Amino acid sequence: MSTAPHGGLGAERIHVGFWTDWTHGRVFGLTLTLKEEHATYFTNFLALFINIVVIAMYIVHQTRSTSKPRPASYHQGQAVLRNTGTPFMTLWSSLGIWWTWTRSLGLNSRERVFLVISFSAAVFMATFAAASIFSSRIVRLGLEGEVLLRSENCGWLANNHTDIEREIRWGSHWRQVFRSSAILARSCWLEPDESADWPPDCKQFTVPKIDLHAEVGVPCPFPEASMCRNGTDGTMRFWTDKIDSHEHLGLNAPVEERVQYMQEVVCSPLNDSLPYFNPIEQNHTMISYGERLNHSYTWKVASDLLDFGGPVPPYHIQATKRFADMSYTGYRPIKELDVDGAELQLFLVANSVFYNTPSNDIVFGSTRPPSASTWCGAQGSFYAQPLLAIGCTVQHIMCNPVKESCTNLYSNTTDLDVTQQATGYLIMRATEFSSLGNILSLAGATSMIAQDYLQQDVGLCSLSLPDNQTAIELQNWIRMSLASLQATFRNRPWNTDGAGLVDGSEDSVGGDDSLKKLCYQQKARDEGYAAINVLAAGLILGVGILTLAVNTCLAACVGGLQRYYRMGIDRQREWHSQELLQIQCTAFEARNVGVWKGRENMVPVTYDREGLVECIHEPTTTRDSESVDGIR
Repeated sequence: MSTAPHGGLGAERIHVGFWTDWTHGRVFGLTLTLKEEHATYFTNFLALFINIVVIAMYIVHQTRSTSKPRPASYHQGQAVLRNTGTPFMTLWSSLGIWWTWTRSLGLNSRERVFLVISFSAAVFMATFAAASIFSSRIVRLGLEGEVLLRSENCGWLANNHTDIEREIRWGSHWRQVFRSSAILARSCWLEPDESADWPPDCKQFTVPKIDLHAEVGVPCPFPEASMCRNGTDGTMRFWTDKIDSHEHLGLNAPVEERVQYMQEVVCSPLNDSLPYFNPIEQNHTMISYGERLNHSYTWKVASDLLDFGGPVPPYHIQATKRFADMSYTGYRPIKELDVDGAELQLFLVANSVFYNTPSNDIVFGSTRPPSASTWCGAQGSFYAQPLLAIGCTVQHIMCNPVKESCTNLYSNTTDLDVTQQATGYLIMRATEFSSLGNILSLAGATSMIAQDYLQQDVGLCSLSLPDNQTAIELQNWIRMSLASLQATFRNRPWNTDGAGLVDGSEDSVGGDDSLKKLCYQQKARDEGYAAINVLAAGLILGVGILTLAVNTCLAACVGGLQRYYRMGIDRQREWHSQELLQIQCTAFEARNVGVWKGRENMVPVTYDREGLVECIHEPTTTRDSESVDGIR
């Protein structure tokens, strides 16, 4: 079982075989998933499969062929074209013929043809290299390709407050997810933007990150605008582009079955000067933003006290939430915070940190000097407001990409078909699991970037924070939430017996066909496997098989046509006469070694199996160079 977004998926969760990646459509998206070591063999095979140089050499040989007298360089070139099977050897031999004859007898226009042949061979070599690169691109190895996940059991680990073991498992699982999401949010959602430069952990999802936009100074999102501290100056809006269920969340489906999801989060520190934020006595404050059944919270903070009796964490966060559909009713906000149709997330931040210099952040601003020297080693240490609350409204929008219409995620819309409604339902439940409230309830202050500024081994002492630290923290938390949303879908096909899993209900394992169908449509990236484009591989194999067939029968077929139409007989004879075995036969006959027949065929033979005298290796006497000086 994989609980972290960057964990290995496990062989039992990955479908090995054929499937359709709907990113590229029914035909172009046909994909074969293999283990990486098997795909490597396939890649090497494709790279070597296509070689049309033999066909090209035959065509050039026949084009140059003539029965007229030609110099020896011509016949050497024809022999090279007849017997050299690779572009490199053709290039090397042709350059050798041109260079040797030019040095020996001077430049002649007839030898320039070997430069053309050499150039053509070089082009073939470049083309072959390009074909090798192309064949490697149709096989995407490891995290460059995508795999299809398969499991009979789909869902997410559910909490059960009456089962302590399951509750512990639930908390442990989601802490791992949120911890991994924090790493992804800080390493993958920043620069660089190019996927080639992303670390391997960033490539676990079909899309490494979801774009998030930010704006500061927007209207207060609550019914009572005075609830926002500093009015619009401290209010921040974050929103995503359309998050595609196929592209971003990995639910493999054709366009007509996809949905698109958008999220808008508007946050503001809450006004601490209203009666809801009530100091009841020295060093004690009561905050009343609504009822949370059977829960109240008490924190001890250091702030101005030097002896506060016992350990105090630098930061502490407590979160609560109210979902837009009221599915979680444990928290009932006051009417001044209750936005109809929107999710409400409320965070209480306790701050016991001393900063070395002042800052002006709306939550973490450190402008208050302590009444006495602190152990941070400076009389001028500063501390921030010990306790503040941040409220966020979250709007969830669902869109139909086919009809280009959008509506609230929690509304009962008829604008989506059955599969789209099931997908929207999964997104709704996934956003609840990956909500800001869950992240901060389980990850707490460990999710804060401000922790990086704490001085090691000095407890509550910290470097000063930037003036926009609140915006930085909120943006990081929302990025964690979006990364967790992706991880939630990636982790949905579990390799367990299904115990304790929900998709919001147990329908994905049993009765709901639309949810069960989605159980077999999750895709992701994983090391150790390769995705092969079946169409491209099939084209290469088809062209390769055709090439082999033409290589095998071209000379015989053309020769048969030449004999039938009585055309080009001399060309055919020259082609056969310059075959390696024919050249060997000619050499034997020149020495009167053996009696041969079948000179018109590809393979000449002797009349019997007589032993041949091995005198062919002895040098022969040639005419003086002066006697052939004029023959060129």
